[in-house]
Amino acid sequence: MNRDYATFVKRAARGFDWYESDGRQGNDGNFKPGTTRFTGYYSPTAVDASADPSGVYRYPVYEAPEGLTHFENPKPELGQGCGVDAVTKAPIHWCIDNKDGTYSALPTREQIAQGALDGKSRKIAYFRSLYDVSSFMLEGAGSVKLRQKDGSIETVVLNVAGKNGRPNNMIGDVLKCENKKIKGSLAAYYASHPDEAYRDTVHYNPSTVFYQQGVSYEGVDHIPVTPNASIATDPTSIPTGTVTLLNVPATSTCKTTSSIAVAQDIGGRIKGAHIDRYTGAGLAAARKAESFSDLGLIFMAVPKGAGSPVPDCVSKVAN
Repeated sequence: MNRDYATFVKRAARGFDWYESDGRQGNDGNFKPGTTRFTGYYSPTAVDASADPSGVYRYPVYEAPEGLTHFENPKPELGQGCGVDAVTKAPIHWCIDNKDGTYSALPTREQIAQGALDGKSRKIAYFRSLYDVSSFMLEGAGSVKLRQKDGSIETVVLNVAGKNGRPNNMIGDVLKCENKKIKGSLAAYYASHPDEAYRDTVHYNPSTVFYQQGVSYEGVDHIPVTPNASIATDPTSIPTGTVTLLNVPATSTCKTTSSIAVAQDIGGRIKGAHIDRYTGAGLAAARKAESFSDLGLIFMAVPKGAGSPVPDCVSKVAN
């Protein structure tokens, strides 16, 4: 049934309680308190990769090791999870379940590159450059053109299967700490400076992402993400699964626009009042994602009566 916008707003007000995000400061000092930062992400497609290593395809991405477990809100002081990070002192969410009531922290990206997971995690694909690996991990799910030994090429979708729980030091942040400015593209620079590529993307960034093969691009709960309707959030600020209303500038008209989105993903760079909008797959989606860097507002919808007792319902939860 078609309804005008005013009617829709009235029905939304009657059926839901709406909460505005407090816009607490995130990870970028350029965005003042009281606002939310909006950026974009996409799914890379047709990335050149190989099922086997060679002198050209040298850099692997890994499947999740057996026992990989995620703790939503670990409390190390109560023996939950696998401790805290040595540098940030933040609880480690991703751990290995040892099946004996104990959990172990995963190795850093550099330790993994040196063989710490050999025999425990299969190398699912090999990329041409470390920059390609880092870019793929930054965006999350994507597809590769996977070259086989017989010369055939298979299109394979890779979805995030978990992480090693270590801090994610972005390339831009590393370069800023090094007080280094690069002319031209990062990909071209790192292709001609392999030592710097290793230092900036492996040694200085302990975080890594594990993958699994899939048939569509998925969010953190293994539900397919939808262009322009799925967002990545910091779950401590906006929980995964939340229905939201975004209010952001439309630069082409100098007016704000509103749209409904669902929090379906998380990301290592998404902290505090920061929303990452999914733009789709491929080059056009990449250009759109790269164009997003806006201030806006976000509202969360909760159905009226959520959490209230159900009439004539007998709880089955044991006392």
